[in-house]
Amino acid sequence: MGFKDPIGTLAEMFPGASVEEWYPSIPSIRPNGKILTVDAAVELLGNQSETLVTTDDWAAKAGYSPRTLQRIMNSGEIERLLGAHGIELEKRGGRWSLKRTA
Repeated sequence: MGFKDPIGTLAEMFPGASVEEWYPSIPSIRPNGKILTVDAAVELLGNQSETLVTTDDWAAKAGYSPRTLQRIMNSGEIERLLGAHGIELEKRGGRWSLKRTA
């Protein structure tokens, strides 16, 4: 009884109940903020070769507050992830430049 056999323990604790193993489905897992941020950047750039976006616009597109987007940007991974999509990122004053490299 205990943690070594949780299913057996639950079956003993609740006689007559159906006790089965359960695993969460993937859609119920919290989405990765970095990937959502990159997807939003790709959408904002669209078919253009270059665009300037504000932090507010980018955050709204990704579904985050500007502060949350800034935390994600500070992780340093966004430039690498955008690079994998052929997009270069550069800060220009209060805006972000998204530019195709290929």
